[in-house]
Amino acid sequence: MRFLPFIAVLFLLSCLPPKGKTFNHPPSLSYENIPKPFKGTLYLSNFRLPFKYYPKEDKIVFPLLYLGFVSYKNKTLRLGKHSITFPLELWRILKHRLVKRGFLLYSEGNKYRIEGQIGGVFVRLYTTKAFIPLKARLCDEGGCTSVLYKTPWVKVKALGAELNFKLKEDY
Repeated sequence: MRFLPFIAVLFLLSCLPPKGKTFNHPPSLSYENIPKPFKGTLYLSNFRLPFKYYPKEDKIVFPLLYLGFVSYKNKTLRLGKHSITFPLELWRILKHRLVKRGFLLYSEGNKYRIEGQIGGVFVRLYTTKAFIPLKARLCDEGGCTSVLYKTPWVKVKALGAELNFKLKEDY
């Protein structure tokens, strides 16, 4: 009976999450770092849609052919009658600008897990030891968005939809 409190304390300590450490994140992941405009193609089943993205204005320009059918405004991408609202600006997700000061870094074998909060959005980003993004999970009160990075592809799963973006070099 004397060991019961000791065992209870050990059990409680073993249930605590591992302690992360704050770190100086690289500019390529920084939430504050706004990239240059970029081009890409959005793939939906057999449908390909080229676009130009202007991050400073959070604006996507689609070809005139798709005017009215496809639009992006206030973190919401509308495709026909369907729409997807992202937890953060889409350019931050595509260009993996998801880390702010105060985020915690956890070492997991040959990769890192980086976690923190941006406003009401919880961000978990997995990277290589060289801070090359592998995948991310963004959660807010509306649900979770999963992102898979495999250069030049970015696969975004949100609200039951799967969007595949192929990014081109900056222009």
